[in-house]
Amino acid sequence: MPDIELTLCGLPTLRIDGAPASASAVPTKSMALVAFLALESGPHSREELATLLWGDSPQNKASASLRQALSTLRDVLGERILIERSTVSLVEGIRCDVTTFLELAKVDAAGAVKVDVPRFLAGFSPKHCQRFDEWADGFRNDLMVRYRRALTECARLATARRDWRRGVELGERWLQADPTSNQAAHLLVESLYMAGDTAGALARYEEFSARHEAILGAVPDFELRELVKRLGGRRAPTRSDGGNDDWHHSTETFEAGLTGRASEWDALVGAWREVGHGGSRIVVVEGEAGAGKSRLADDFCRWVTTQGGRVLRARAYEYGLTTRFGTIFDVLRAALELPGSGGADATSLGVLARILPDIRRRFPATPPFSGEPEPALLNEAVADLLLAAAEDRPLMVLVDDFHWSDPDSSAMLHQLVRRLEDSPVLWYTTLTLGHVEREAPATRVARALRAMPGTLRLQLGPLTADDVWGMIRDLGRVRAATAGRRLANRVHEVTGGNPFYVVELLKTLLAQNWMTVHPETREWIVSDQVQFDVQVGTMSPTVQEAIAQRIARLPDELRTILMTIATHASGCPAYVLSNVHGISRLRAAAMGDELAERYLVGEENGRYQCAHAVIASVVRDAMRPARRRELHRAIALAMITVAEEGGTSIDSGEVAYHAHQGEERTLAYQHAMLATEAARQRAAYDEALSWLDVASSCAVGPEQTATVDRATASLLEAAGWAESRPPARRSSAGFLSRPDFDLTGGHP
Repeated sequence: MPDIELTLCGLPTLRIDGAPASASAVPTKSMALVAFLALESGPHSREELATLLWGDSPQNKASASLRQALSTLRDVLGERILIERSTVSLVEGIRCDVTTFLELAKVDAAGAVKVDVPRFLAGFSPKHCQRFDEWADGFRNDLMVRYRRALTECARLATARRDWRRGVELGERWLQADPTSNQAAHLLVESLYMAGDTAGALARYEEFSARHEAILGAVPDFELRELVKRLGGRRAPTRSDGGNDDWHHSTETFEAGLTGRASEWDALVGAWREVGHGGSRIVVVEGEAGAGKSRLADDFCRWVTTQGGRVLRARAYEYGLTTRFGTIFDVLRAALELPGSGGADATSLGVLARILPDIRRRFPATPPFSGEPEPALLNEAVADLLLAAAEDRPLMVLVDDFHWSDPDSSAMLHQLVRRLEDSPVLWYTTLTLGHVEREAPATRVARALRAMPGTLRLQLGPLTADDVWGMIRDLGRVRAATAGRRLANRVHEVTGGNPFYVVELLKTLLAQNWMTVHPETREWIVSDQVQFDVQVGTMSPTVQEAIAQRIARLPDELRTILMTIATHASGCPAYVLSNVHGISRLRAAAMGDELAERYLVGEENGRYQCAHAVIASVVRDAMRPARRRELHRAIALAMITVAEEGGTSIDSGEVAYHAHQGEERTLAYQHAMLATEAARQRAAYDEALSWLDVASSCAVGPEQTATVDRATASLLEAAGWAESRPPARRSSAGFLSRPDFDLTGGHP
């Protein structure tokens, strides 16, 4: 039998074995008849078809015209058309682009949007066929609803994965399909801006705003107007030919689409869809530092939100440097922000309020609970709150860097997974192998989670050379395949395909003029004046050296600010930078922002922190011990000065830590004792003991030593450790670590 294909998106065409049928073989109304039969499956009466296409003719003439059309189609379609005495239908075997779209729209939105649905029956209008035109208009409207739905899903997926160019393409198509959609305009404007085209983003908004007001008589919605207001206040990218350390002004973002993780993404999407059908799922994502675990989690969290899910996110910090239940506290605080949390049982909230004061602030009427809750009761209370949060929508609980999770949080998470196995919850954890001992509590729980039935275990390996080439094409709009491939291969060789190292090395190559940026197209141009494949290895054999070279190119004032931020470790506020360096707070914030523009630091809630631990490590390693000591001392004194001036409340633990590192013994002793009392009030006995050890190491004279001994004995008795105190955890520097800091100079 011949191969028959029917195309209805555009001018209808019938192809027999690849060759289009002529107009004489299939006249206009015969083509309309085929289209109707193909899209409206099943048998149709002769009267129905005659009325559809020849409704303005007398009945006998309409019947005769139908018989003639059927005779013509029998010659073309053969056995594919079934003509009976009273009914007509098409049998299987005719491929049609519209039916393909309808099938894909149910399971594959990306495949569905490839069909040009907006051109359904474009330019096709049989004469005197009002019934057919009405049917076609109705069918077209239904197709466009499905098409817009598929476009929406694909567009949200593109933005979740930070594929801004794809977002621009889909946003344009979405607006063409729905010219007054605020959502489509929001996505297009945001994608244009994130792709580096601020002027284009603002121009497209102006076009949309004028059209929206002309058609609907109203301005765009509040969220879109607020987005444009923010964009209008930001500096547009400065065009540059790649001059030295101004490379960061030539691109608005240094984020590529999710590269090399397509199979992992599909697996995650599949797991989430299973959660939507009932029951929980567990996802464990493993890989080395910089492999992209957090990036994959970030993008997936955004996608889950677009699907109507709710996300509770927590991050664990280095084992031994966090408080009891610290990770679970993050999950609970996020759950309290959800509307469903108010549906939790009042008794459960009372139990949780014993360990988390935020509960009572959120729900002041929470009944009191006396005594310390038993572990089983505490587990059940947490489960009750999560069930309430997941009452109306599926829930995703993400614990990033789970290997650092404290023992109590690890054990509770394991119990919660079992307790809520029939609830719509996706448990998502990320692990960096080799960071903790094999028998650490979190490691044991991680092994148990991996072994549970149905657990999805994803191991993120390095990117391939092709993946790196794709990333470079995405980030740099590189069109020169030969030079771009050579660059990608060498970058892959130097970095081993580690995504973080790849990005850091590319930043350095731009800063060092190994690549320049075209002033108009912003395409990265690989220099042809050097033998890149020979010299880049000696220029930057390791990522640490690449970062060090970026830092060395900073102006002296910025470099000293970066040193203070790296030394502060836990997040350096502008007022500390102001006091340490003798500059105004406004100047300090401006310099912090300038470092953020160079992707060396990040800013959150007014505090600056190195963008990655590798950057902080490189900065600290470059400082001599005397300078590190003086910076710690200056930070401690700055915090006290600002607190005394009434500018902020003082954190005794931070002051004690920096004073200790700065060898300010008296100051360290005083604030270590204050930090001890604060920890004791929170029943954080292990933390309190750590501060007592700091106080002991700084005590001057027998009186202070005796004070520390009395406080230690009292604390041990209160904690129930009077007979056998738990072994102290000492850092490599020889003293006990504060829970929020690595006293050797690192940060959790």
